[in-house]
Amino acid sequence: MTLSTKAIALYNLLSVGQENAKPRKELANLLNIDTRTVSQLSSQLVKAGVPVGSIRDGKMGGLFIISSQTELQTATYSVENDALESMQRVHKLRGIDLANWQTEFSDKLETQKNQLQNM
Repeated sequence: MTLSTKAIALYNLLSVGQENAKPRKELANLLNIDTRTVSQLSSQLVKAGVPVGSIRDGKMGGLFIISSQTELQTATYSVENDALESMQRVHKLRGIDLANWQTEFSDKLETQKNQLQNM
């Protein structure tokens, strides 16, 4: 797999260890790209075999090079939750009756409105 110049630049900015995670916004600013592109580039690195981890924590959130099994578990936890939520959404979408959803939804809204008025 051939990595893009920006993916290589991202790799060079990443530090080893969760405690050294760099926020996506900071990385985006350094690379002059948006945060979504940072995520895409980190996926590119993972596909190339680089253990890039991601954590979502306000004070320590960001991207880093995974250096232990504990960090691997932490980094994959949110990815697994995202995948599960995505699959639940797919399942729900496939179960929607496309011919009647608007009527059913309007009925639900009306019921909710009535319940709120009766409180």
